[in-house]
Amino acid sequence: MSLTTSAEPGTGPADPVEVPPEPSWGERLLVAVLATGAIAVLKWWTLDMPANWDESWAVIPGAITLRDNGFDIPALLSSPGYNQYGPATHGASPVTWMSGLVLSVVPSESALRALHFVHFAIGGFSVSEVYRFVRGVWSRSASGLFAGSMILVPVISAQLGAVYLEIPLMAATLLMANAYVRRRYWAAAGWATLATAIKPTGLYAAIAIGIAGLLTRFSWRSIGRGFLLGAPAIGIALWHLLEITQTYGEVPAPFKSVLSAVGTTGTMPEFSLPLLLSVLAFVAVRRSISEELRIRLRIAIAVELAFIFVFVIVPFVGLRDRLLPRYVVGILPLVAFVAIAAIKTVYGRRFAVIFSSLLLAFLILNTNGDLSPRRDVLNTVLQERTNAYADLILLQKELMDIGIARPEPVFVTAPTYWFRVRYPELGYSDVIPEKIVDLGHVDFDPDDPDTYPDAFLILETENYENNTKLFAESVKENDDFEVEAIERSRGRYTLELLVVRRVGDP
Repeated sequence: MSLTTSAEPGTGPADPVEVPPEPSWGERLLVAVLATGAIAVLKWWTLDMPANWDESWAVIPGAITLRDNGFDIPALLSSPGYNQYGPATHGASPVTWMSGLVLSVVPSESALRALHFVHFAIGGFSVSEVYRFVRGVWSRSASGLFAGSMILVPVISAQLGAVYLEIPLMAATLLMANAYVRRRYWAAAGWATLATAIKPTGLYAAIAIGIAGLLTRFSWRSIGRGFLLGAPAIGIALWHLLEITQTYGEVPAPFKSVLSAVGTTGTMPEFSLPLLLSVLAFVAVRRSISEELRIRLRIAIAVELAFIFVFVIVPFVGLRDRLLPRYVVGILPLVAFVAIAAIKTVYGRRFAVIFSSLLLAFLILNTNGDLSPRRDVLNTVLQERTNAYADLILLQKELMDIGIARPEPVFVTAPTYWFRVRYPELGYSDVIPEKIVDLGHVDFDPDDPDTYPDAFLILETENYENNTKLFAESVKENDDFEVEAIERSRGRYTLELLVVRRVGDP
């Protein structure tokens, strides 16, 4: 253990303090390589999967645009986002830029696979950062088991199989936490800024630095220093907030966001249970524990509090009227660490081992959503937190293929499908079928049946996808049209492709 001269943000002059131990580069590299290999084995099946919802309307369209426009980032940023049928939803994210570089050197037919492998490597690096965080207070074997178990948590496992932002955000959050543990506060601020640049929700990483300082010593100087450290990340988040409010036009009330967040969290035991148990940490930090454990608990608790503030207290988070399960991915390793470390401190090692083993067994059994209630079949909580989403994606592709091959001239879909067929790299279609339209992008008026084509198709999907289901219900209730349903099932999902004809039309 070495000495350095540093101090907590805002606590006064620097004093000699002990820097917590850190595993060697070789040890961390070994963990990263092993974890990447394990992820590749567990998620190999995703290489042949079409892109999922977020991939198909956010990161990959932006990456394709950069590849095709000579990597003109300002041009991408000036393009419209998802809600305006453009590629710039996450145009400012370094993950989109990195994906654009990959697509620039990889043939189109291999692009999605290449992006998956890059994502596997980022996941393996994240596991090594988890290992690095806990290694200073736990044994090598316990640290390895804990870090490796993160791959098996359903909500993390689902994101490891996606080319999106949550796993890179988790990596940046862990880099911030590890820098803070070693009193490298400006480095921590830099990683927090990267987290926010990856995705605006990463703002919690910057807020956590200030909260951790306040947990150490409350003072106006600590508040000012914390704000200075977090200013770049706050600026990025405010820029995105202005874009969001201009796009959606209104922000739900905070109370509605709180209810939505609590409701979703209650259906995620891998997050809600450790979060509830982590309250023991406030008891644990007052006990006789090592400084290494104390500083780790401090920053991890600060991340929890910052996350709750951003996703429950701040009203703009409720724009989509739910706490999406994937948002917890970035902080889940820290939440689990706080819970287990606190249980071990308060109740002893044996109880902590029993709890960890039972929780891990439950998570493994629920990897594919088998323990989730049937009523969640068309709920994003299930779709985003387990591998059950694969059945839904393949089912949606099957019905899209049927619809594209049929003679009806118009195929009405939700916006996610509209994006998928316009980018062959996403694995849904080799050609761009012009017949596919979205309710917000159609030539006829959905509110005026007289403008409907005499024959068309509807892919009936969830309400949150631009109210396609509501439109389908209105057509079924209209006596001027007859509806034939082509039904397909896969796993726990059943969807319908509706063939609609005006009554009297041959």
